[in-house]
Amino acid sequence: MNSPLMRGLHASVSTFSTTTGMYVDGVPMLSGAGFEAGILGVERIEVLRGPQGTLYGKNAENGAINIITRQPDNTFRGKFSLKGGYLLSAEAGDRLTDTVTFEAQGPIQKDKLFLGVAGLFAQKDGYIENTVTGDAVNDKEKWFGRGTLRWTPTMQFDLSLILSRLKFNDGAFNMTLGSNGAALYGLPAPQERQVSSNLEGSNDAGSNMQALKMTYDFSESLTLTSISSHRVYDDECMLDYDFSSSTLRHSRKDNQYRKISQEMRLNYAKNRLKWLLGVYYDDDHNDINYETESIYPTLAGVTSRDLEGDAYAVFGNISLPLTERLNIFSGLRYEKQNLSFRDNLDKRAFDDSWDAVSPRVGIEYHCVPDLMFYGSVSKGYRSGGFNMFAMDSRYYSYEPESLWNYEVGVKGDFFDHRLVVNGALYYMDISDMATATTRYTMIREKSAYR
Repeated sequence: MNSPLMRGLHASVSTFSTTTGMYVDGVPMLSGAGFEAGILGVERIEVLRGPQGTLYGKNAENGAINIITRQPDNTFRGKFSLKGGYLLSAEAGDRLTDTVTFEAQGPIQKDKLFLGVAGLFAQKDGYIENTVTGDAVNDKEKWFGRGTLRWTPTMQFDLSLILSRLKFNDGAFNMTLGSNGAALYGLPAPQERQVSSNLEGSNDAGSNMQALKMTYDFSESLTLTSISSHRVYDDECMLDYDFSSSTLRHSRKDNQYRKISQEMRLNYAKNRLKWLLGVYYDDDHNDINYETESIYPTLAGVTSRDLEGDAYAVFGNISLPLTERLNIFSGLRYEKQNLSFRDNLDKRAFDDSWDAVSPRVGIEYHCVPDLMFYGSVSKGYRSGGFNMFAMDSRYYSYEPESLWNYEVGVKGDFFDHRLVVNGALYYMDISDMATATTRYTMIREKSAYR
């Protein structure tokens, strides 16, 4: 489960953040861990490239993905799908793979109360055999369910309660030792799609999410939106990194990531004049626990750390017509992040905070209604933080990452949406880029991407 990569930028899971913001019906999915969500009933997906902090918020350093699902209304809708297959190559167990999904929505009370539900179950039999047990080690199962209760007591007010649950078991690794890895441990190279592990591996994870979305239309042009969310992601696994019958390196983890977020936006749109004002708050609690067992003391160890913090932001954006064909747009975001780090074993604790102002300015020229050229300069920002995996105290914290994005482009839509032409030329100047080494230490470097 990796967070999205856009224009060559990707955040390491060590940062517990992302370079691209993802939103499902306006609810932020901002953690690098547990980024995946079950997505069903999608109406459309919007992808915005370049810094989007003045429009979409935190961790939209290099872009934003906005997923909008179909909302329940007065129309009854339903969908059911079943997909199955048979693996042609596997060493153990069954060889089946199948996925079942369903969606249903409609009114409980016409024009007032609506309900939508969706669910998914998927499983895939493993293809790697454990020669000790004779079983497949990488069987996979996934369950997802979502419910949306929507209430519209008046024409101006719209309230949705969204609940979702995701759970999956990915089994052990989808790999084994190669000849070089086996030689490192002094073991014979294994056969293809076989391991001889003395540990039955598992990779169990799941998330619970509750969100409340409210919109109120003061007029046809002015709308207030509030989005409150609570999300918990649990990640547990037991893995045999040596893939052998010896206890050379067995790893266990039991992690939990909790986030509460609140965002309010005031939007105005009339003709070509558009503006937005917003405030944002979130609260994070991350509990990280790792244990490595080995017959070699230098490979064994225990890690138990907590990361807690909150963030505040205010932001705004405006698009103003100067002539019939020419628009200018600009925006500004101020964000502050507070974090505290605690090592539960040696009792070391650290606190820090980071803040930044991120501007955006640009111009649009509409040659014809369906063809537009644009140019923009914008700043992207990702807060500093603490590295929960570092073993060296020099790398416990890392500095904020920022970038300046310079971009020109064209957007065209022709022949009644049958032909869409988009193009962009951009340059990103990145400062204090946070990257992860193989030893889970954060380093700083200057870089530029084209």
